[in-house]
Amino acid sequence: MRSIKFMIAFVLATVVLAVSAFAAVSIDFSVETATTDTGAECYKVVVSQTEDTGADWRALQTKIKFNYEKIVPIDWYDGSVPSYTGEAAEYPFVFSSFKNGRTSTGELQRPQVPVWTINGENSEVIVELYWPSFEAYPIIANDTVIYEMYFKYADGVTNADLVDDDFNVYFIEYGSTAKHFYGHEDASKNDIVVTNNVIPVPVTAITVPVVAGDVVYLQDGSFATAATTGDYNVLLTAGYVVVNTGKTAQKTYYVDGRNAALIHTNGVVATDSLTLRDRTPAADGNDKNGLRFVINHNPESRNSAEHSATEMGFIMTAETAKVIEACGENYVLDMTMVATNIGTDEKPVYAAKKGVAYSAAEEVDIVYNKTSDNLWQIAGVFYGIPVTEAGVKTTIASRPYYKVGDTYVYGETVKSTLYDVAVALSEDESFEFASQSMKDYIQEVLGAVGGAEDELPNELMINLDGLFD
Repeated sequence: MRSIKFMIAFVLATVVLAVSAFAAVSIDFSVETATTDTGAECYKVVVSQTEDTGADWRALQTKIKFNYEKIVPIDWYDGSVPSYTGEAAEYPFVFSSFKNGRTSTGELQRPQVPVWTINGENSEVIVELYWPSFEAYPIIANDTVIYEMYFKYADGVTNADLVDDDFNVYFIEYGSTAKHFYGHEDASKNDIVVTNNVIPVPVTAITVPVVAGDVVYLQDGSFATAATTGDYNVLLTAGYVVVNTGKTAQKTYYVDGRNAALIHTNGVVATDSLTLRDRTPAADGNDKNGLRFVINHNPESRNSAEHSATEMGFIMTAETAKVIEACGENYVLDMTMVATNIGTDEKPVYAAKKGVAYSAAEEVDIVYNKTSDNLWQIAGVFYGIPVTEAGVKTTIASRPYYKVGDTYVYGETVKSTLYDVAVALSEDESFEFASQSMKDYIQEVLGAVGGAEDELPNELMINLDGLFD
């Protein structure tokens, strides 16, 4: 048979057999995470006496108004929503029992079950408690929990969504032979201090640390460059905030409306490491050549308890005339461009393309190199670039991304041309050690640019054939 649950609180104090002169009493209402007896996660309102410098008490009455559309009291045993009538009226509550330093113990009694009025935003509960024997159980208590009320938030509601009227302690009567009040209609009788910590303190700013020059991306897609080093106000944005330190570091925060918690470091970091891929067949038989971009990726971002990366890869575009016409010269390379059709309905062509290097759902995991510092290198080769002067001189833009839930987190955009990379490689001291197929590809790219093969000679060549017959 179900029984009422009691908390055991030990109060070691001098026994007071008579009501002393009333001193300061403070009662605190706060929220803590909890679990029901069957293991379901939930919350509880904890009612505590936080300061009492000489008063004892025998009886206590609290009257609370709350918004049932946000706060739903539940059964502490199994998390179900009770009927709030008869015996079930007590199911959300855990009442204290005290030991006062002598040999006897006592349990707080209820002259009646809690009285509930469930009426949406104007719901109410009245709780009355008393000690069965005043002489046996006078309490001088500091930091003592009196009772707890178990509850859950309504669907889609968090503590941050609560406002002043959602939980309101509007009356308390406290004492024994002398009565003390909070919320009495005669204001001169109100001498109890009540702290309502159920309602969160209004937040005026949420900040993340930045260094001057960092680019800060907000959940709504907007971004800005930090002008100074210090705390950057993310404007109470809920969701994910990304701070990119150029092409060297990235920090991703989750903002819950009150705090910004760092969840990932270096999820995807763009680099300036650009090379070419020649036609030498890879292990999988791939013999395509093109422009290779490399990013750094911290695989720990895949193992976050609540914010795991489920997909990671590249977005790329070519700054051709039709892309610029559709997206503008100051385009932002993101998933919006991936969904922008610059072709026709019959033959769609999208302004940007997405390449997936990692997908938990599709079991894709492509890694170019695993470095010792736990930053994996992921390479994306963009092929299909025409080896013509226009083709090799067209700017190719690449941006890394990863996905958390329904949100995309981006690194910085890197841009170059096939021609510029070919020039850099041809002038590098390692060029002489490149494979012949790589040298041929570089020369093919360089040769596509007008004048590249018609440069003025730096030596006069004179043919002496015929003079030695």
